[in-house]
Amino acid sequence: MADSAIFAKKPELPLAQHKFAALNGTPEQRKEALQKLVEGIKLDKMAVFYSRLVDEGILKEDKALVAELEKASTAELVALDKKVEEAKEEHGDLEQNESCIHRAVFLAQIGEDDKAHEAYEEILQRPTTTLNQKLDIVFGKLRLGLFYYRPQLIQKEIDRAHELVNKGGDWDRRNRLKAI
Repeated sequence: MADSAIFAKKPELPLAQHKFAALNGTPEQRKEALQKLVEGIKLDKMAVFYSRLVDEGILKEDKALVAELEKASTAELVALDKKVEEAKEEHGDLEQNESCIHRAVFLAQIGEDDKAHEAYEEILQRPTTTLNQKLDIVFGKLRLGLFYYRPQLIQKEIDRAHELVNKGGDWDRRNRLKAI
């Protein structure tokens, strides 16, 4: 079964707060927010998110950092793709789902939100995905909606989570939905 803890912090919502502070804070807040943004981007190998911030004029481009982030994220994606293929060849449906979930979470982590949404949706449509895995995926998609501030997506996923919880979600996921 998928470990719900992998969904707990990806993408890191404080990074969205730091982005907001970098745009709207006092000069001191902006400086601190920019520093924390770069630290978080490096920690999570967020090449795509970094490029967005550069395009938006929030950060200045550092080609060496971009190359480093892309190299690290590509290497990890290759390893995750290998695990997905290995799970398809050697393991059962639950292990395949779990390896695909890990890949989708990593895509969300690095800032590939569209690809992460597609990967999450693919897993949701599988008949072998358990109800709790589906709820965890919906919560992961909610985090993406919150991180990139997409109110329509947030509402859609909250509605989807209510439907799934009514079908029999466990108490932990029911409580998480209530907290949202």
